[in-house]
Amino acid sequence: MVTQYPDTAVFAIPGTPAQDLDGNWYVPDPTTLTTTCRAEYNSKQGTVTTRDGQVVQYDYTVYQPVHTTEILPGTPVTITTHAGREYTGTVKRHENNQLNSKSWV
Repeated sequence: MVTQYPDTAVFAIPGTPAQDLDGNWYVPDPTTLTTTCRAEYNSKQGTVTTRDGQVVQYDYTVYQPVHTTEILPGTPVTITTHAGREYTGTVKRHENNQLNSKSWV
């Protein structure tokens, strides 16, 4: 049987700066988003265009079930494949689409 999302991705979502009741700014600790995924290695040396128009090479395309979390470029991520291999990198681009969410790492 084929599993659509056999791998796992753990994104370290940075905290958003906020003000406390006294008006002091602080940055909360990062949170993690753990999701099942399908990580496909970029064997063709493909590139992706970032939001600012820069063209960058990526190592993996990471397909995930649809979610609404906005993952910003530069977010650290650890991918663990179903075979037990682990890869750590940063998000180059992320999209939440109608049928899936997709990150280029």
